[in-house]
Amino acid sequence: MKTVIFLVSLMLGCYGSLVYGNCEEHIGVSASSSGDYELAYDALKDCETDSEATGRSLHYLQAMIWFQHYKSFDSMDARYIYTQKLVCRSAIKGYSPSVIGVASKYWRGDKSLGAPENDEIGACLYSIKKISLEYVDPEEVRNCLSLNPDIDPDYQCY
Repeated sequence: MKTVIFLVSLMLGCYGSLVYGNCEEHIGVSASSSGDYELAYDALKDCETDSEATGRSLHYLQAMIWFQHYKSFDSMDARYIYTQKLVCRSAIKGYSPSVIGVASKYWRGDKSLGAPENDEIGACLYSIKKISLEYVDPEEVRNCLSLNPDIDPDYQCY
């Protein structure tokens, strides 16, 4: 019986680590703020696959990839598109700096992302009131993104 309980516990532990990853936002953000980018990236790299990752952790991860050049890509365009997908996911979770970033893409338009120039969507995103120091209501973000009929605002920004 002890063996069965041990094996079930072991299987559940493995399953949890596959589903949630090892996103360590506090360590990553603190390390980034102190300039220890290697530690920051190591702490945040699993946030990408963690369904529970916050918008803040995804935003900091994209900064590590874009500005500090962690992770390799075939081209700068590929790096840009990849990091902007992280910004989008962060924005959909309501992280305010990412929401403003997505708004700016709509104001200017961005062909490489497929973001049409659309002042209505940009203004809508920009005008969302904060619900905390760093976050806006994710439902309001989806409402603004739904003004683009070509996307699913639960998963896409452009």
